[in-house]
Amino acid sequence: MLEFLKKAFLAGLGTMAVTKDKVKNIMEKLEKEGKITVEEAEKFTKEIVEAGEKEYENYKNFTFKS
Repeated sequence: MLEFLKKAFLAGLGTMAVTKDKVKNIMEKLEKEGKITVEEAEKFTKEIVEAGEKEYENYKNFTFKS
């Protein structure tokens, strides 16, 4: 399930960075529902935030080439 969630989040990222708080809230909800473990939530949050930051940096550094 964790891999599916990761792919779903990354597919929706595009050039938009996801905030850590938003991801953390979603992960906490899934933890409470018993769908993922605390360790999975922490790992997933870290991976998604890092991916979002990378996408944001790519977006900031993007230039059109003529």
